[in-house]
Amino acid sequence: MQWSADNTIPSIQDKSLKLRELFAKVANASLEKGLSKEEAIFAGTNAVKIEERKNQPAKVKAPKTPSHVESLRSYTNPFEVVTKAQEGQIEVPTVKAAEFDAEGHLVILMSDGRRVVTKGKAVEQHIDQRIGVSVNPVFDHVQMNTTANYTAEDHVPGMLTWNEFEDCLDIVQNDGSILQVGLENYVQVINHTGATLQNGAVVKFSGVAFEEIPEVNPMIADGSVEPLYIVGVLTNTLIPGQIGRATILGKVRAINTTGSDVGETWVRGDLLWAHPSQPGKLTKFRPTAPNVSVSIAAVLKVGITNGVLLVRPTIFPRLFYGTFSSALTQTATAINTPKAVTFETTDISSGVRMVNSSRVTTDSAGLYSFDFRLQLTSSNSAQKNMYIWARKNGTDITRSSSKVTLVGNGVELVPSWSFTVSMQPGDYFELMYAVNDTAILINAPASTTFCPATPSATIRVSQINL
Repeated sequence: MQWSADNTIPSIQDKSLKLRELFAKVANASLEKGLSKEEAIFAGTNAVKIEERKNQPAKVKAPKTPSHVESLRSYTNPFEVVTKAQEGQIEVPTVKAAEFDAEGHLVILMSDGRRVVTKGKAVEQHIDQRIGVSVNPVFDHVQMNTTANYTAEDHVPGMLTWNEFEDCLDIVQNDGSILQVGLENYVQVINHTGATLQNGAVVKFSGVAFEEIPEVNPMIADGSVEPLYIVGVLTNTLIPGQIGRATILGKVRAINTTGSDVGETWVRGDLLWAHPSQPGKLTKFRPTAPNVSVSIAAVLKVGITNGVLLVRPTIFPRLFYGTFSSALTQTATAINTPKAVTFETTDISSGVRMVNSSRVTTDSAGLYSFDFRLQLTSSNSAQKNMYIWARKNGTDITRSSSKVTLVGNGVELVPSWSFTVSMQPGDYFELMYAVNDTAILINAPASTTFCPATPSATIRVSQINL
C-alpha cells in the first residue's frame, strides 16, 4: 500500500499539507525497507508528532546559581574570560557548564565559580551553527535521538544514527549497507570469481587478496568443499573484483526468500541449508551423505524482493567414511607369504580413498574404524589356517593378527572384525593375510534366483573421532 497527502490514515487527515506529505514519505519509505504496514504507520505518525513538537515554543530553564557566586555581565564583548593571579601563577579557568537563561542570554559557569553572561541573544544562533570540539574531548556519554526516524533517503555513508524499530545504532557504510550494532556482524570480502555474485549468495573462503581481504566464491555442499570454508551470506551484489560484505550473524534483507529460484516453496520459520547442487544457493531440505550439512539461515519474512533471512552459519562436525568391495576371487600364490586383500570397487566414500586397490587412504586426521568381511572357501579336506592382520603405511600394526582355521572340502567361513587406527592426512591402511595352504580361497559366489551376488571382500571405513 502506498500513501500520499490525499490518501492517508484517519488520524492524519486533518493535519496540514506539509504534515500529510511527511507522513506519506516516512511511511512509504518504511514499507520499502521491509517493515510491516503497522510498523510503517507507526513510523509515519511518529514523524508527524516530532515535527509538531518542533513548532512548539521551547521551554528554557534558567540556570541554577549558588547564592555565593558573583555574577559578571560583559557589555563590550560577546564573551569575557575572567582569570586571577595566585602566588605569581596565572590560573586559567575552564568551562564547567553552559545554558541559556529565560531571556535568551548564554550563561557560562567557570571552574573558579564565576559566571559569564552574554550581552545579546543573537549569540544563540551563532553557537548553534559554529560550536564544535577540537581537543581531546572526554564524554560521559553520547545521547542519540531515539525518534529521529531516518529513512533510506536520509542515509549517507559514515552516518551514525538510532534505529528505533530494531532498538540499536545504525552505521551507514560506503557501499550502502547498514550495520546494526550489537545485532549483526560482517566480514569484508572480495568477489574472486569471473561472474557477479548476487545479494543473498552463500559464499566460502577461497584465498586472500590485497590488504588481507578474504576472497570468496559460491559455496556448494556436495562434499567437495570442507564446511569449515564457509564465510556467510552476501549483503550486497558484487561484480568481479568488487569489495563488499558478508553477514556472519544477523539479518539479510531485500532478497528473494520464496524458494522459487531453487524450485522450492519456503515459509516463515524454515531452516535453510547450503545447497548440494546449486552453488551459492540455499535449500530447506537438509542434505545427506555424501553431501554435507551446513545450516545457514532461517526465513524471517517471505518475499520476492523484500524477504528477510536470519543468518547464523552452523557447521556440524563432519566425519569421513568409505565402503569398498571386491567381486573377484582372490588366492594366495605361496604359503606363509603376506599378501594384501584387494578392493576394486568404491561403493561410497567421503574423505577416504582406495589407492592401488589395497591402500585405504585418509584425507583428514582422526580416529578411524576399519571393519572388514571376507568370504572364505576351502577346496580340500585338510585342516588349513589363514592369518589376518593390519598394516599402516606399509608397517604391520603390533598385535593386530588373528588366526582362523578351515577343515573339510567346500567348507565356508566368513571372518569379520574391526581395527581402530589413528590416521593422518595421506596415511594408508592395508588388510593383510597369509595361509599355510593355498587351498583357502577368498571366494565370490555368484547371485542366485533368490539373492544377490556375494562380494569376496568388503571393508567399511568410519571416522569415529576427530
